[in-house]
Amino acid sequence: MAAIIELADVHHAYAQYRQEGEDVVRTPAIQGVTLSIEEGSFMAVVGHNGSGKSTLAKHMNALLLPDRGTVTVAGMSTADESRLWDIRQTVGMVFQNPDNQIVSSIVEEDVAFGLENLGVPREQIRPRVEAALDAVGMSGHALKAPHMLSGGQKQRVAIAGVIAMRPRVIVFDESTAMLDPAGRAEVLDTAVRLNHDEGITVIWITHFIEECMAAGRVVVMSGGTVDMDGPPLLVLRERATLRGLGLTAPPMLELSGRLREAGVPLAGDPSTLEQMAEALCPLLSKN
Repeated sequence: MAAIIELADVHHAYAQYRQEGEDVVRTPAIQGVTLSIEEGSFMAVVGHNGSGKSTLAKHMNALLLPDRGTVTVAGMSTADESRLWDIRQTVGMVFQNPDNQIVSSIVEEDVAFGLENLGVPREQIRPRVEAALDAVGMSGHALKAPHMLSGGQKQRVAIAGVIAMRPRVIVFDESTAMLDPAGRAEVLDTAVRLNHDEGITVIWITHFIEECMAAGRVVVMSGGTVDMDGPPLLVLRERATLRGLGLTAPPMLELSGRLREAGVPLAGDPSTLEQMAEALCPLLSKN
């Protein structure tokens, strides 16, 4: 499958200004990142605070431009100012705080806001809003006030606003960071469904490592570089490597590793509570 986003040797540093007359200090955020992201894939990017994952996310739709290296989206360079509008229609962004993304007092009007700004004909707006709300399971809340919704529901409304603009890629930049566990599950389930059912490429930026199990590929960042890259089970069972990067494996993978170290002949790599129970039951029945 063809790549939808390609990053080649991307470097980016933030400028920090001291007092007038003093030199500008530049703090590296990402250094030498090279990634190729296939269209229709679901890629998770995980790392501790300051690892560079959110800076990476903002390069994917030209909110930031590299100091060195190149970023290409659907064949368009983010350095080409004449293509920025097309790039940002190709790659939608969902950020941390849903309250900062909601601009209207009625859910369906909020979802329509971006389409109206794009100048989409009025007769096309209604069906696109309805389809977007249906895609995130919020059709029954179309006429409600956003402030009456839960955090997870607000984030799903924000996602609907992005979906209505029909991007090929959605970057979720720590979109569950401010939500409770139920809200986090709602939003992650929505992202998985959009990827599976709609074929939308999903880039899932998170510091909750257990969320990476929903992806088909996991990239682990530290110090602005890519330290690990591969299928979730292969990457996330490397407990010692993850600890060295300031991370802990998802709970069931951590438990399965400890059980094996204790001499328990556990089969497979159980990654959920149900799988762990299935793996342990035959062992318990022998005793």
